[in-house]
This record gives sequence, C-alpha cells and structure tokens, in this order.
Amino acid sequence: MSFDTVTFALFFALAFAAWRWLPFSAAKSVVLVGSLVFYAWWSVWYLPLIVLSAFIDFAVGKRIHAAVGERAKRSWLLVSLSTNLGLLATFKYATFFLDNVSALLTWLGLGGLAASFSSTVPWVVPVGISFYTFQTLSYSLDIYRGRLAPATSFRDFGLFVAFFPQLVAGPIVRAQELLPQFERRQTPTPWRVQHGLYMVLWGLFAKMVIADNLGPEVDRIFKLGAAGTIPPATMWLGLVYSGCQVFADFGGYSAIAIGLASLMGLRFPANFVYPYLSRSPSEFWVRWHITLSTWIRDYIYMPLGGNRKGEARAYFNSVVTMTLAGLWHGAAWTYVLWGFYHGVGVAVERLARRISGARRDRRWPREAPRGVGSLLWRVVGILLCNVFIHTSWTFFRAPDLAATGRMLHLLYIAPFEQGLGLAQAFAQPRYLLVALPVFLMHFVRALREWTGWKERPWHRVVAAAVMVLLLLVVRRGDVQDFVYFQF
Repeated sequence: MSFDTVTFALFFALAFAAWRWLPFSAAKSVVLVGSLVFYAWWSVWYLPLIVLSAFIDFAVGKRIHAAVGERAKRSWLLVSLSTNLGLLATFKYATFFLDNVSALLTWLGLGGLAASFSSTVPWVVPVGISFYTFQTLSYSLDIYRGRLAPATSFRDFGLFVAFFPQLVAGPIVRAQELLPQFERRQTPTPWRVQHGLYMVLWGLFAKMVIADNLGPEVDRIFKLGAAGTIPPATMWLGLVYSGCQVFADFGGYSAIAIGLASLMGLRFPANFVYPYLSRSPSEFWVRWHITLSTWIRDYIYMPLGGNRKGEARAYFNSVVTMTLAGLWHGAAWTYVLWGFYHGVGVAVERLARRISGARRDRRWPREAPRGVGSLLWRVVGILLCNVFIHTSWTFFRAPDLAATGRMLHLLYIAPFEQGLGLAQAFAQPRYLLVALPVFLMHFVRALREWTGWKERPWHRVVAAAVMVLLLLVVRRGDVQDFVYFQF
C-alpha cells in the first residue's frame, strides 16, 4: 500500500476522518491500529518485530528514568541497544556477515568450513526496519541523557513508533518532536492544510512524473555501465539522471509524509533542502536526508568526540560516522564504500578549510553574490561538489565493487582512451525533459537564497496547476516502489 496508489488514498481518507472527528483518545487508538495494518500490508509476518521493539523500548525508557545511579541506567540502556541493534543486525546484515565469513574462510583454504556459513537465510529485510529502529533508539538515548521524560501511554508511544506517514521511509522523527503533539488534538490551520496539500501534490508529481519515468533509463545505463559497455558521456548522463531520480523519489516520499502529517495538524521536520545547490560535502549533508544526518551527528559523531578532541580525531570521527551511515543504507560493501567516500570528502574539506584559513558556514550562503567573480566562484563550487556527489552514485547503484571499478573507469579514464561519445549519450533527449523540473526547482531555490526573492501565494497556485496538468498528461513509466523502501 504505497502513497501513490488508490488503496492508500482510501486508507488515508478513513484515517483522516478518524483523527479529525472521533474523540481524540479513540482517534489515536484507531490510527495506531491503522498504522499497524499499513505496515502489515507488506508482510504480516514482520509485524511482531516492530511491536516487540516498541514494547521493549517503552518499558526500558521507564526503567532508565527510574534507575538510581549511572551503572543501572547504562544497564537498562544496554537492553534497548542490544534489542534494537540485534534485530537490525539479524534481519538486515546476517546474509552480508555470513557471505563474508564464507569468502574469508575460502580465501584461507578452508572451503569445507566455509560451506557451513551458507547465506541461505529464510527471510527478506523487513521494510522500514532501519527507520523505526533509529527512532526507538533515539528515544532510549534521549531518556538516558536526561533530555526526555518517558512516555506515560503505551498507545501514544506505539503511535510514535508506527505512525504511518513516516513509518516506512522517514523522515526520522524523534520522540521529543512528535510525542508532545499527541498530547492533545492538533487542529490544522488553513495554512497548514494548504501546505499539506501542496506537499502531497509535489511528492506525487516528483515520484510519478520524474522518478518513475527516469527509473528505466537509469537502470539501463547502470546495467551497461556495470559491464563497461557504454560511452563515458552516457555514464555521466546516467549519474545525472540517477541523482534526479533519487532526489525526486526519496524527496517525493518525504514531501508526501510531511504533507499528510500537516493535513492532520502535525509537524514533521524537513528532510531535503535542494541538495544539489551544495558547494561542499558537508553542506550536502545539511541539505540531504537531514533527519538521518542530524541523527548520526547527535548519536554517533558527537559521542565519538566530534571535533572536540583535536583535528586528527575529527577527521577520523567524520570517516567512521559516514561509513556507518553507508552501512545503514544497505548490507553490501558498495554501501560501506559509499559512506567511506563521503566521510573522506567531509574530512578533506575540513582539512582544506584549516589550511586555507576559511571558516565554515554552518548554514549555507543565502546572501547575494558580490559581483560576477563571486557568482562564478559559487557556481564553480556547486559544479565541483556535484561531480563529487554524483560520482558517489556509482557506489550506491553498483551491484558489486568490480562493477563500481568499471564505472569509475568509464568516468575518469575512458574519456582519454576512447573519447566521450556525446552523440550516443544524447540520442534520447526525452529523458532530459523529464529531469528538467529538478534543475528548474534548484534554479528557483538559488534565486530565493541568493537574491532574497520571496515566493508569493500565487506562485504555488501556478506550480500546483502545472503539476496537476503534467500528472494528467504525462504517461507514467514503470511503476516502482519508493527507492528507500529497501532500507
């Protein structure tokens, strides 16, 4: 039951009616049951996992809060960590672990022993397990740190864990953001309803018009790129299409989730702020999958010491944190390398700033460029950052490390050996038209950030009309699940 189906539209209509007009206590119970049904739609067999995780963390949260002494608090926190990370490791990483143990034993000449580590695991990764695991972990950790009081109602806590708009693919909403909103009914203001409808429309447009139409071409290019059988220019164009597809797909999902919550009077944090306007790897992670990047900052990077223990330790912490973020995305060495690549990028950026004496802007530049030179320097920074970011999609999409190597060869070595092959790359210009809205969105955002140009209400009306028109007239490509369902 995906956001882009008629079935979900009917489901949301019933959930919205219950949330809006039933007594609030009954409304929360109905929406909680509905959220569990929504999760079970993919596989009812994995429903006990999320219920078990919620039950244990609810009980452990109370124990941590009531415990006397640091040792007792840590003991109860360990229960939460071992349960959540144990479930995540078992269901998401067991096959990866067994395959690598088997490969290592084979390399050591212990082929007979390696056969006993066969990865014939009789399950698939439960949908959304990475997202709700991080939500429940943050709840326990915040109580342990004294930043949050435990929930008094298991129903409210269960609703926080399983709330259907963000259950499957985020945003990763923390308990201190969402639980207080369940204390009393949040009546949506006219602006919030209008905003919610616009976000849902934007998300559906991004998914159905952009992502699903780019998806088949991206799959084709990466399949050929993995084999090393396409011209370099086609591989580069495939990276651009892939970046547009992932942004439209995951950004579209996040927008729909934020919009649905807004229609119900609730507030979710932003998850994307036009990331391809970034001028550095660190700025990219301030704009891309924001709820994940802030989560790993607060619960991994800072506990490791952050930047408080010297420059060398800060570089190390950046690489470790981003590598773990890569592993969070998937149980494969390609994802580990993807995270390591970003970690090295952030560390190199930090080192370059230290050498040059430049200060890091913790936000992103919103002021107007001062002259043509400043504008050109900013554009060059954006282009270089996009080369860095889009190169990383080779790790993200490749089936294995060997395929990644072949694609990197196409990108950076083959152009000098065989030329770019521009004519073949642009043989199908219709995909450029499909990707064009992503470029236009970022261009308009750049005008807003750099010039102070403000959006007017009628701008959204025109944009909504255009999106509705395109949804009606553009034939949808292959219907695909949202990309981040696999994580």
